[in-house]
Amino acid sequence: ELFTKHGRSGHILEPLGTHGYMKCIFDGPLAAHDTVCMNLYKRVYPKWGRFRFSCDQADEQALEQHRKDLDAAARVS
Repeated sequence: ELFTKHGRSGHILEPLGTHGYMKCIFDGPLAAHDTVCMNLYKRVYPKWGRFRFSCDQADEQALEQHRKDLDAAARVS
């Protein structure tokens, strides 16, 4: 999960609070001038309109029945 520019690797033991502090452990001692790095990943969402939903015959019949029920309820009121 973590690496340094001088070749050390490590991982996060536990987070500390809500400001990005954490306890980390490495495979050896770090030098004072070493930099700790981590890969960040961006969450990717699907594009809108890319997926199409298919309806089968049972869905079409259920939708038609629902429309009829709504029309009947509108006539009663």
